[in-house]
Amino acid sequence: MPNSASIFNPKDNSLEERIIAFKSVLQANNNIELSLRYNNDKQWSDRLGTYEEIKLAQKINEQSMKQAFISLNYSDLQEANSLGLLSQDEAKQIKILKAKSELDQLSKSNEIHEKKGPTNKFC
Repeated sequence: MPNSASIFNPKDNSLEERIIAFKSVLQANNNIELSLRYNNDKQWSDRLGTYEEIKLAQKINEQSMKQAFISLNYSDLQEANSLGLLSQDEAKQIKILKAKSELDQLSKSNEIHEKKGPTNKFC
C-alpha cells in the first residue's frame, strides 16, 4: 500500500470542504473501530470483511487522519465549531484525536533520537 492512499479528499481548500472531508475520515475511523470490535462475532463477521481487510482500511484511514490533521489547526477547528460546521461531540473527538496524534509523533521522534544515541561527539 503506498503511503499516499487516503480518503481525505476535500473538493477545495475552503474550511467547509476540509471539515466535510474530515468528517468522512472520522466516520470511517468510527466504523473501523466497530468492525474490529465485532470482527469475531459470527453474526457480523461475514458482513465486515476479513481482519486483514479491516486492518488495511485502518492503515489507510490513519494516513487520511494525518492529512486531515495537517489540513486543520486548532483555530480552524474553533472557527468550524463557531460556524456550526461541527457538533460539540465532533469538535471534542477531533481535538482528542489530534492531541493523540501529536503525542504519537513526539513519541516516535523521541524513539528515533534514543536509537541514534548522543549527538555530542565529546561524550
